[in-house]
Amino acid sequence: MQKYLNNQTIITLTMPRYVFSFLMGFLLLILLTGCIQQTPLQEQSKESSGTSLKVSPLEAETPQASQQSPLKEQLPEYETTAPASPPMEKVTLENFDWFSIPSWEIIDASAIDLNRKYVSFLKGAVPMGLWISERGPEAKRIIADNLSMKERINANVYEIRLTFIYRNGAFRQPGPEFETTDRFLRSAMADAVLAKKHGLVVHLTAGFMPEKGFKSKEDLLKASDKWNGIVAEVSQLAEKYKIEYFNPCGEPDHLIRFDSGLSLSESEVVHLSNEYYSKCISAARKFFKGKLVVQLGDVYSEIKNSIFDLNLAGFDMIGMLTGAHIDETGVQEFKNNLREAISIMEELSKKHNKPWYISEVWIYGDKPVTEEKLQKQAEFFKALFQTLDASDANYSGILIMNWNMEEEDIFASIKDTPAERIVAEYFSEH
Repeated sequence: MQKYLNNQTIITLTMPRYVFSFLMGFLLLILLTGCIQQTPLQEQSKESSGTSLKVSPLEAETPQASQQSPLKEQLPEYETTAPASPPMEKVTLENFDWFSIPSWEIIDASAIDLNRKYVSFLKGAVPMGLWISERGPEAKRIIADNLSMKERINANVYEIRLTFIYRNGAFRQPGPEFETTDRFLRSAMADAVLAKKHGLVVHLTAGFMPEKGFKSKEDLLKASDKWNGIVAEVSQLAEKYKIEYFNPCGEPDHLIRFDSGLSLSESEVVHLSNEYYSKCISAARKFFKGKLVVQLGDVYSEIKNSIFDLNLAGFDMIGMLTGAHIDETGVQEFKNNLREAISIMEELSKKHNKPWYISEVWIYGDKPVTEEKLQKQAEFFKALFQTLDASDANYSGILIMNWNMEEEDIFASIKDTPAERIVAEYFSEH
């Protein structure tokens, strides 16, 4: 080691003086000009201290001066993220395409600030509704057709029917097997919301028919017990969408007396009907705060005592069915039957201290439809109104079956018939 150092010392000392002077001068020049630069890694570390941002290799090789190049100053700056899409329009019943039945979310989007409003005199008809096979533009046309009753016949009430079929121990909605109860209810509630938004009061009737009658009285009682579940569900919806009038049990008297297919005494009919009423009222009142109504399907003198034995105290209004098959009944016979029914309803109303109304006028005929039959239908409606006015009855309204429904074997609609004008005139006066 000592030898190496000595040799080095000797070499340095023996190096020519001009070379040594040149090296020293070059070193001094470098120090004075400050040309010793930092490496890219040192530069990156210095500028990014205290931050987590990374510098690309291209940026690391470019001097990070505060001044931009003239080219960069001329170019516009662009966002690196895609611009936000415009918000989608909220789907409501008003802008729905109607190629399907609207969802509960779409119905709720339209059911904002709904309120109940009652009328002193009910004037309306049963429309085709929305439980239809037509979709898209045709469905929109039907909706407009349904609602047109307000302007065309001076209606203030929109009647909606929820009629189930009792089959194999369960309640089914009408239509194909693949249909569901949820879709059936959605169609009805969408119909109700549209009517209320159009300024009409809604009258909802829920009931059922046995497909092939009942095997026994016990079978009938099982069905009525199961019906309470439907009543509870529909009552909640009727309350949610602020439906004004709700009949939760259809017309039990007629169902038990005739549609059941059972041979029952009048006392049994009354007992079963009262039991049915009690269950329906109890199930509905848990949720529904509007007016509960009922329809008597059979009102004639032969069963007058049975009618007065019915316990109708839990209802707010009592309705009745009236009408005629124009191909089998004469106008005078119809008027006589109507006078009899009016008299019974007036007395029943006083007994229960409840208002009464005609909850269904069913004047119908067999197809094919002819001008002669349409004129006869109009005559029956004229007889209806003349009889009501002559009786001086204290009734609270009339609902007609129907406005624009198409049925397979019979016709009863009044739209675009001579009967429409007669109904419109009467409604405009009441």
